[in-house]
Amino acid sequence: MKKRLISLALAIILAFSCLPQFTLPASAANTSGNCGKSATWSFDTSTGTLTISGTGAVWMSMQDSWDPYRDQIKSVVVEPGILELPTYAFAFCGKLQSVSLPKTLVSMIDMVFYKCTSLKSIDLPDSIINMGGGVFEECTSLTSLKYPKNLEAVWAQSLRGCTSLTSVTLPPNVKTIMSSAFQDCTKLTSIQIPASVQRIEFDAFLNTGIYNQESNWSGNVLHLGPWAIAGKPDAAEIKIKDGTKYIADNAFDGMKSLVKVELPETLTAIGRSAFGGDQSLVTLDFPNSLTTIGSYAFSGCTALEEITIPASVTLIESNVFSNCENLDVTILNPTCRIIGVEYHLPMTLGVHEKAVIRGYDGSTAQEYAEHFHQSFVSLGQAPFTDVPIGAYYEEAVSWAVENEITNGTALGRFSPNNTCTRGQVVTFLHRAMGAPAAEQARIPFTDLKAGAFYENAVAWAVKNRITSGVTETSFGPEGTCTRGQVVTFLWRVSGCPEPAAQEKTFTDVTPGAFYEKAVAWAVENDITKGMTDTSFAPDNTCTRGQIVTFLYRAQLPTCPSPWTRIPLSCLPDKSKTRT
Repeated sequence: MKKRLISLALAIILAFSCLPQFTLPASAANTSGNCGKSATWSFDTSTGTLTISGTGAVWMSMQDSWDPYRDQIKSVVVEPGILELPTYAFAFCGKLQSVSLPKTLVSMIDMVFYKCTSLKSIDLPDSIINMGGGVFEECTSLTSLKYPKNLEAVWAQSLRGCTSLTSVTLPPNVKTIMSSAFQDCTKLTSIQIPASVQRIEFDAFLNTGIYNQESNWSGNVLHLGPWAIAGKPDAAEIKIKDGTKYIADNAFDGMKSLVKVELPETLTAIGRSAFGGDQSLVTLDFPNSLTTIGSYAFSGCTALEEITIPASVTLIESNVFSNCENLDVTILNPTCRIIGVEYHLPMTLGVHEKAVIRGYDGSTAQEYAEHFHQSFVSLGQAPFTDVPIGAYYEEAVSWAVENEITNGTALGRFSPNNTCTRGQVVTFLHRAMGAPAAEQARIPFTDLKAGAFYENAVAWAVKNRITSGVTETSFGPEGTCTRGQVVTFLWRVSGCPEPAAQEKTFTDVTPGAFYEKAVAWAVENDITKGMTDTSFAPDNTCTRGQIVTFLYRAQLPTCPSPWTRIPLSCLPDKSKTRT
């Protein structure tokens, strides 16, 4: 009998020793413990309240945590001092209804409240600057959520499957809404996309209440604020409405029937894989507002034969046209960044090896074609991409370049808003006059560099009394040139004509100033009209766009036509001012 009892006892011990420790009933588990270097937890079984105290980050383990009580937790209190909550911290707490989070909390890692199916609401402190993926995924009772104001990203699957969710308030400066963030939130109809959002990833709003609102659809396209989110799968044509600025990632991918796309003049960015796999797409014109084309945007669009990328595009990401077997590409921005060229990656554009690349001489398109041994067709010298059509200085810039008065500041750039130095201005003026040879003369200025581009121009300008320098011994070639100085130079070159009338007066043109008559003459001859009806801004620095415009409108007498030095009377009293 005694042996039987001993054998039975050993069998019971052996049976229990084979069970995992975390399957012990809650009544046998600890109700408190450590959960971080300086953090502790305690669970009140009578109220179902889990309290986390201490400081710093919280960590968890199955052997030493509140895991055995997940199906009993009704409320969570995280006390001040806690900075971070770990992955799956309160996941699967199906009875959890009340959560209190401290203003010290800065981070919640992935899936913190995953499948807390009884949680209806929660206040998130604005101290939170990081929320990982799936934090509230499948919280099926949650009805609304206001994100902390300092978040810059809504992470993947953040609220996926929250089927009771009707409204969301996004952070005011959020930049990215990641993949599937609100997927399957079938009642979600209220959300505003802040202007700060730069990217919406694939399926972020898939199968949400937004899809069921007819007012959000136009031209077979789902629109949400400035974003085009998705297209109807069987549409042959789509028209993205005016005012749309961005196309979300994967917005129109896999639309096998899509033949034609009409893009608005407001569009600035096309997301990654936006039209990937649209094998029937043959018609596509990019607007001049477009700046960015995301990676794989047109991958697998095998029916595309020719694409022209406008000068407005500054960034082409990798593999944009991969597997486009019949496509030739024209790139009109000579300095457009083509991702991967600098790293010699062969799939930068992703075009077929027999594709023809067209672009300007010296452009990144030429660099790409030559590096990867593809056919290149030159479009000639690059135009200036920063001189908009219709700009007041457009004709003047063309005239100045054609007459070799000035070139651009870099390939494809004129920099019309850059300021000019005194050395540059007299050089422009000298060239506009036909670059006459300077007579030998003693130049008193000690700040002129021998051989500098402005050397002959300054000598000519001083010899002919167009300028007298800023002091008796300095010309100030690197100093900025003001509007008052520029019109004065032009007036003197024109022979200091007396203004016929001085009907237009500017309140900021001081009587007796060295530029007074020059300003009146310039306005009278339609060289400039001033900054406003009452101000000329004579002390403002003159931009490159303004200077070439003044020169163009002045119609100066080009040497060697009859022209003599201006009379001494044109120069101001040196004791008062110098120009």
